[in-house]
Amino acid sequence: MGTSFSSELLPAVKEKLMTRAKRTGIPETALHFAPADDGSGAVICIREQKSSGDILDTEIIRLDAASPDGCRLSVRGPALSEAGSPRGATGSETAPDGWSSFTYGDLSDDTVKHISLYSADILEREFEKYETDAEPFECCSRNYTCSIRGECLHPDQMYAKACLFRKTLPGNIR
Repeated sequence: MGTSFSSELLPAVKEKLMTRAKRTGIPETALHFAPADDGSGAVICIREQKSSGDILDTEIIRLDAASPDGCRLSVRGPALSEAGSPRGATGSETAPDGWSSFTYGDLSDDTVKHISLYSADILEREFEKYETDAEPFECCSRNYTCSIRGECLHPDQMYAKACLFRKTLPGNIR
């Protein structure tokens, strides 16, 4: 069964991203969904509020409606080289600005699922590399539990990236 871009794809991608963010400890405030400049899709960003009060949005995924029954998924080059090409695309191209685009002509339920999972994988990989401008600190009150589990358990992973103790934990991949 085909789905339309506006009614099914974006909500499905957003739901998958929020689920993955919650599971991996990415704070909800670190995600930003915005309409594309031309209004035909959406831009998904990692958002950081700097200590100066400025907000920095780093685009990680672009979803564009190519036609009433298809779409285009665009990913930055470095993320693509780590994650590989998404499944189910019917065409691809690389732009001079470093973004690679994948075309989907049929928005079946499987295609929506593939795009949603791929977008969540990109989010997780990109957030792992993201640095915070929070002041470095030795550890928080969770250091004993983090030590036992071998990973950082702080609920705000954006802030916790400044934890110096977390860098010594064997299970810390973020």
